[in-house]
Amino acid sequence: MRDVQKKREVKETETATDTLRRVIRIIFSLAGIILLFRFVFLLFGANPDNQFVDTLYGITEPYVGIFSGIFPETEWGRGVFEPATLIALVVLFIASWLIQSLFAKRTLRREEYVASDHTPKEDPSSETTEDTAVREKVKEEKVKKEGEE
Repeated sequence: MRDVQKKREVKETETATDTLRRVIRIIFSLAGIILLFRFVFLLFGANPDNQFVDTLYGITEPYVGIFSGIFPETEWGRGVFEPATLIALVVLFIASWLIQSLFAKRTLRREEYVASDHTPKEDPSSETTEDTAVREKVKEEKVKKEGEE
């Protein structure tokens, strides 16, 4: 039987980073949804005396207030077109993207060369000494090549 070298790529990821990115995405998505509700309620002239609408405006005012005055608000029928809310949404999206990129998935790649015959091996403990010797030789050659570069 003839030994064939196969190149196998092994990917390792950090699951803690993935979890942190998901939590950040959820928090920023909820904030974006709340700002979107504010925009739609203002646009369609929702009753500000309603407790839910009043609470929503109260929660979002500190975040939207820093952007008010950049562009003028426009009355649109019974509602108000408030560009400050749209600016806050864009800033929130950019901040979310930047923070998530800090915790981007770092993928480590490791290449392994496996010597085997044409039939796949199911039990790695049943390797022959010949296969192990070929594998060691391939690893040594790889280390020499990396040293030369």
